[in-house]
Amino acid sequence: MTRKDLQEKYNIIGDNKNICLYRKRGEYFRGLGYCGNISLNNGKAEFNGKKYTDLDSLDNALLDWEKSLKYPVDSYNPMMRENYRTESRIIWYLEEKLGFKSARGPYTYNKYVKNIGPNCQLSFAIENEDERINIISRYGDVSFAIVAEDADEAIEGIDSIISCSVLEMSHDMIDLLSICKESVSTGVKAYIESNKNILGFEKVDFKTLMIERLERQLKMLKGEE
Repeated sequence: MTRKDLQEKYNIIGDNKNICLYRKRGEYFRGLGYCGNISLNNGKAEFNGKKYTDLDSLDNALLDWEKSLKYPVDSYNPMMRENYRTESRIIWYLEEKLGFKSARGPYTYNKYVKNIGPNCQLSFAIENEDERINIISRYGDVSFAIVAEDADEAIEGIDSIISCSVLEMSHDMIDLLSICKESVSTGVKAYIESNKNILGFEKVDFKTLMIERLERQLKMLKGEE
């Protein structure tokens, strides 16, 4: 196997000690087509500690590796900065797993929205900074903030926020709260619209907020307000 052989099958970047392989246009559906890194020595391609002498066996190994990954293979591209790999994984989760749609406008951060009830929309805005990802979520008059260093942490926060938003919509909030993890009610930073802050938001304790709304709902059921 030679570099010329590889170039017939893939687009390649790098020297023989570390070659980035990319599928050719039309052979992938998202991202840049990244499919793995290999080294080439004496006609053999080494990938994940094993050596291959023909393109078919190498490509099968690359495909098996791709299937084993937690996130899309393109997000493992070493040519991308770590925070962009993290952002691409978060976007994939929002779009492919949760069904959110991109609503990005000019000069704005990546924003993804989904209707989760009658006249009710949940949104996530992703701010990609140098060393971390900030996610601002908005549901009605409540905003949530997530500061994440990796995709796992961000996705855990997203799931928690969605759980809280669904709780807000529920007619039977007490039963739902009783079966949810403790982190749903204690691990969330919540903000409400307020004129006390120049930014127009005030940080509140989420658990206290839920208790107040539950008590108000209970009074309504009793006809006390």
